Amino acid sequence: MAQNNLGQQGRHPEVPILIASSWGNDVIHYQTNRQLAADYCQQGSRVTFYTLAGVTHVAGIFEGIPRGLIFLDRQFKGLSSINSCWQF
Repeated sequence: MAQNNLGQQGRHPEVPILIASSWGNDVIHYQTNRQLAADYCQQGSRVTFYTLAGVTHVAGIFEGIPRGLIFLDRQFKGLSSINSCWQF
């Protein structure tokens, strides 16, 4: 079970990733997502982190999906993603 914890030292994404979370996320708390992004950054991952305006986990979908599609489109085109690691 311990191997399934995200952000463990030595187990970080080697490709750019997107993490988006709303302040009011009632399923995975905002600070948990922010800490995961920080952990990945400290391990050398390239992380794009967005704070969404949605007030719940589900409400974040309306802002998160378009951002996710833009992120994926840029990755498939070989374009650089925003690196948010400077903020952690």
